Parts: sequence; C-alpha cells; structure tokens
Amino acid sequence: MITLRVVAAALLLMGATSSPGDDADAIAPGTRLRVFARTLGSKPLVGVVQSLRDDALTLAAEGHPSAVVVPRQEVTRIDRSGGRHSRGRWAIRGAGLGLLAGVAIGLAGGNTCTGQLPDILTLGTCSAGTKAAIGALLGVPAGALIGLAVPPGERWESVPLNQVRSTERHPSRLRNIVSLTISF
Repeated sequence: MITLRVVAAALLLMGATSSPGDDADAIAPGTRLRVFARTLGSKPLVGVVQSLRDDALTLAAEGHPSAVVVPRQEVTRIDRSGGRHSRGRWAIRGAGLGLLAGVAIGLAGGNTCTGQLPDILTLGTCSAGTKAAIGALLGVPAGALIGLAVPPGERWESVPLNQVRSTERHPSRLRNIVSLTISF
C-alpha cells in the first residue's frame, strides 16, 4: 500500500511541474544574450541576463563594470546564444570529415592496378581496403588542419520580441499547488 502511495505522489509531482514547452521562449537569468537597441546604435550589447521585467532588461554586459539596464521599448532585436565554438571542436569535426572523405575516395578507387600515377600515390597497392586506409591516414590530418583554420565563434538564435516574457514570478501566477502528506 505504501508503494502505491509513493507512485501516486510521484505522478502528482510530475504533473505539477511545468512542461518544457511552457517557458520555451522565457529568458531566464543567466542566459547569454545579444541585444540590439535604438539607444545603443548599430553595436549590440552582449552579456548575461540578470533580470527581465516588463519594462526593462538588465544585463551583466561584457566590457561594462556594472549592470546595464536597457528599457524594453528601446529593444529592436534579441538573440539568444546557442553556444560557443572552439578551434578544437572544428578540428575534431574536420578530422572526422577527412576520415570519411579519405575512406570514400579510397573505396571509390576500387581494386584495380593500372601502373599509372594514381597507383603510385597508393604505394602500388591494388585493394580498395588498403586504398581506403591510406585515404583515411591522409584525410584525418588534412581535415584537422582545415578545421583548425576555422576561427572560434558563437551561434546566435533570434528570439521574436513578441514572445519574450518576463521571468519574474508573482504569487497570483502560480499554476499548480501540490500538497503531499505521507504517513506510516
């Protein structure tokens, strides 16, 4: 009987939490944003949200010693950071693509030996598997070097202004209240 009560309580608690889609467009404190506003000119303000109210957005902005408050009516565009990319990540992706390309080219070469220049590049080997292995050995470092050439950056996702909601919580806005009593 106790097990049934625990399962029922767990189901009640799962139903009391908000689903991921409820606040998908809510911008919570700690979110990295790029904000464009009329008062800022053409240069965006990049920083981490400290608070988002109906009338103002407060950011801990890069290059500013204190928090920057931007009135909401001045905001023209908001982008949410989708993550930063490093050279190492691009090098790994490049190595993977180089591996795939090298294997594909080696397998496409097939099991033929003609005595021409392309056969000299494969060290006289005739099997497709050996050509694929050689292609992989050449493709991985070439792809990694190409990946290293990609500069680090950040991916930005545009957030529609009409969908940006305040993250402040008011007692009157609480959706679910659960009371749980367990007795033995």
